[in-house]
Amino acid sequence: MKSLFFLVLLSFLSLFAQEPTFYYESGKKVHLDLLTNTLRATKKVDYYENEKGIVLGVSDKMLVKMVTTKNLAMLVKSLHLHLIKKFSSRLFLFQTPSKEQTLAIANSLYQRDDVVFAHPDFIKKHFKR
Repeated sequence: MKSLFFLVLLSFLSLFAQEPTFYYESGKKVHLDLLTNTLRATKKVDYYENEKGIVLGVSDKMLVKMVTTKNLAMLVKSLHLHLIKKFSSRLFLFQTPSKEQTLAIANSLYQRDDVVFAHPDFIKKHFKR
């Protein structure tokens, strides 16, 4: 009986411990649904569908634009980020510790006053016109 209770409690807690399934776009939350049946699924990328039905891949990379880079070194160290590319003096491509943490890290960075935007470096399907 105790093991059943423990299993139910563990299952209940795991529901609340899941990574956030949203990102910020133009100041608004965009909710994502994880796609488990996709032909493009890989170990390096998780695929989600946003509210508009667009499929987005999330890997361990994210784009960050800073208001000021005064606290950049501290952020990189505290979040265990790796700088991949510097596009300008305030726009960066970072690698996160894992793809599972990318949304959470991007969302927490977006909440900061010294960050203009932070979101995963989404992988989108290209369409011919």
